[in-house]
Amino acid sequence: MVILPFYIGFWTLMKGSMLIGISFDMKSNNSGSWVMMLVLGLLVAIVAMMMILNPFFGASVIVNLAGMTLLMTGIALIILSFKLHDIKEGIGNLRENVKEKLSGLKQAK
Repeated sequence: MVILPFYIGFWTLMKGSMLIGISFDMKSNNSGSWVMMLVLGLLVAIVAMMMILNPFFGASVIVNLAGMTLLMTGIALIILSFKLHDIKEGIGNLRENVKEKLSGLKQAK
């Protein structure tokens, strides 16, 4: 039972770091909700650090913190999936525009 808070804490710390990195990628691509992703990533990292630094809260607190952390991570990943879907649609539109321009060039010859 002593190792569980460390395991969950380090796992969620990695997830929080991943979300923070993704938020900066979203910022460089001018995505609208990169700030929300950054805030969620920071919250996940803070909760993870609390779990790592003070693992003797008791089983109920560890379970509650793990549940909240997993919930925040899930919300952040759902937001990310919607943003990736928007990017995929944008790429599809770009592909159609390129095909139209290429067919226009072929007809002009």
